[in-house]
Amino acid sequence: MSVDRTIVQSWLADFAERMRGQEETERVLLSVDRAMVEEFPQFFGDAELHGEVRTSARAHWLGLMSTIGRTTLDIRPPLEAVDGARTVAERG
Repeated sequence: MSVDRTIVQSWLADFAERMRGQEETERVLLSVDRAMVEEFPQFFGDAELHGEVRTSARAHWLGLMSTIGRTTLDIRPPLEAVDGARTVAERG
Protein backbone atom coordinates (compact mmCIF):
# COMPACT_ATOMS: atom_id res chain seq x y z
CA MET A 1 0.00 0.00 0.00
CA SER A 2 1.39 3.36 -1.00
CA VAL A 3 0.72 6.44 1.08
CA ASP A 4 0.64 9.86 -0.50
CA ARG A 5 3.53 11.76 1.09
CA THR A 6 1.69 15.08 0.74
CA ILE A 7 -1.25 13.79 2.79
CA VAL A 8 1.07 12.55 5.53
CA GLN A 9 3.02 15.81 5.64
CA SER A 10 -0.19 17.80 5.76
CA TRP A 11 -1.57 15.66 8.59
CA LEU A 12 1.68 15.99 10.56
CA ALA A 13 1.72 19.76 10.08
CA ASP A 14 -1.88 20.03 11.30
CA PHE A 15 -1.13 17.78 14.28
CA ALA A 16 1.95 19.78 15.27
CA GLU A 17 0.01 23.04 14.98
CA ARG A 18 -2.73 21.73 17.29
CA MET A 19 -0.18 20.43 19.80
CA ARG A 20 1.60 23.81 19.88
CA GLY A 21 -1.62 25.48 20.99
CA GLN A 22 -1.91 26.96 24.45
CA GLU A 23 -4.35 24.31 25.73
CA GLU A 24 -2.26 21.32 24.61
CA THR A 25 0.98 22.92 25.77
CA GLU A 26 -0.53 23.56 29.21
CA ARG A 27 -1.67 19.93 29.35
CA VAL A 28 1.90 18.79 28.71
CA LEU A 29 3.26 21.20 31.33
CA LEU A 30 0.79 19.91 33.92
CA SER A 31 2.01 16.38 33.19
CA VAL A 32 5.59 17.53 33.73
CA ASP A 33 4.55 19.18 37.01
CA ARG A 34 2.91 15.96 38.22
CA ALA A 35 5.94 13.87 37.30
CA MET A 36 8.29 16.31 39.02
CA VAL A 37 6.24 16.34 42.22
CA GLU A 38 6.14 12.53 42.27
CA GLU A 39 9.92 12.38 42.03
CA PHE A 40 10.74 15.55 44.01
CA PRO A 41 7.95 16.43 46.47
CA GLN A 42 9.65 19.72 47.35
CA PHE A 43 9.38 20.88 43.71
CA PHE A 44 6.57 23.42 44.21
CA GLY A 45 8.27 24.80 47.32
CA ASP A 46 10.89 26.50 45.16
CA ALA A 47 9.09 28.99 42.92
CA GLU A 48 12.21 29.89 40.94
CA LEU A 49 13.03 26.25 40.22
CA HIS A 50 9.44 25.50 39.27
CA GLY A 51 9.42 28.45 36.89
CA GLU A 52 12.71 27.40 35.30
CA VAL A 53 11.56 23.81 34.80
CA ARG A 54 8.25 24.96 33.31
CA THR A 55 9.97 27.38 30.96
CA SER A 56 12.41 24.67 29.90
CA ALA A 57 9.64 22.10 29.40
CA ARG A 58 7.61 24.58 27.33
CA ALA A 59 10.63 25.34 25.12
CA HIS A 60 11.36 21.63 24.66
CA TRP A 61 7.74 20.86 23.79
CA LEU A 62 7.38 23.70 21.31
CA GLY A 63 10.76 22.84 19.80
CA LEU A 64 9.74 19.22 19.37
CA MET A 65 6.45 20.20 17.75
CA SER A 66 8.28 22.52 15.36
CA THR A 67 10.39 19.58 14.09
CA ILE A 68 7.47 17.30 13.23
CA GLY A 69 7.30 16.74 9.51
CA ARG A 70 10.77 18.06 8.75
CA THR A 71 13.06 15.90 6.69
CA THR A 72 16.26 17.35 8.18
CA LEU A 73 16.87 18.27 11.78
CA ASP A 74 19.35 20.50 13.56
CA ILE A 75 18.84 19.40 17.14
CA ARG A 76 20.01 21.80 19.83
CA PRO A 77 18.66 22.30 23.31
CA PRO A 78 16.66 25.50 23.67
CA LEU A 79 18.37 28.27 25.66
CA GLU A 80 15.63 27.97 28.27
CA ALA A 81 16.65 24.36 28.85
CA VAL A 82 20.28 25.35 29.37
CA ASP A 83 19.20 28.02 31.87
CA GLY A 84 16.94 25.53 33.64
CA ALA A 85 19.69 22.91 33.84
CA ARG A 86 22.03 25.52 35.29
CA THR A 87 19.50 26.41 37.99
CA VAL A 88 18.93 22.75 38.86
CA ALA A 89 22.69 22.14 39.04
CA GLU A 90 23.17 25.16 41.28
CA ARG A 91 20.52 23.78 43.64
CA GLY A 92 22.23 20.39 43.83
